[in-house]
Amino acid sequence: MADEVAGSRFDGQLINLPETNGNYTVCVDPTSLPAGTTVSACTGFSIDDINQFANIDFTLYGDICTPPPSTGPCWLTGGGTVFKVKGQPQFSYGGVVNPGCSPIAAGGGNWNVVNHANNLHFQGQQITVDACGGSSTKSPAVNVNTIDFHGTGILSGIGGNALATKPVCFIAHAEDHAESGSGKDLLYLNVYDCDTGASLMLISTDPANPLNSAPVAISTGNLQIHTSSCQ
Repeated sequence: MADEVAGSRFDGQLINLPETNGNYTVCVDPTSLPAGTTVSACTGFSIDDINQFANIDFTLYGDICTPPPSTGPCWLTGGGTVFKVKGQPQFSYGGVVNPGCSPIAAGGGNWNVVNHANNLHFQGQQITVDACGGSSTKSPAVNVNTIDFHGTGILSGIGGNALATKPVCFIAHAEDHAESGSGKDLLYLNVYDCDTGASLMLISTDPANPLNSAPVAISTGNLQIHTSSCQ
């Protein structure tokens, strides 16, 4: 199931149904939507031995559909740790997204994250920037301070973890607030199984809801958003 909002697509709920033929109706509870938002009508569908999956779309109407003003392209560099109190951090991260503001350079960038707690290494290898926004900062002087991006890559076991390298998908959000960014810049990352949507590595303040973009303040290092070379 997915929601359509102003031409954009948001991954929604995956619902497992009984393993039997049947007719179903699915709806969105309007009380769960922001004030002033309405939704298209309920949709019916059937499941049988041949048609075992259904994708259901809904359309939302209201102020929520007003697109934000465009702020132009940007790119990201960074490196540091997350969830470090004493000793080894839970995560180390580093890389570049949209290098030099080129969507084709190095496949859109390379973003690496090591989960030290679970001995996992994620490499984002094909990256697409979805949006740059926020407000002006002086770290460096740019007119944006947030970047959203997604892509594909690989996840591997390291340091005794026998997990074989597997292809994965990911979504991410970063915020540049200061120089240096320790304790101020924010990072969200959800690495997930491309087929099932199951989260495999998550940096978030809302671990119970992996799809909620809830960024964490980095412990050390920096996240730096640039607009140089973007004109």
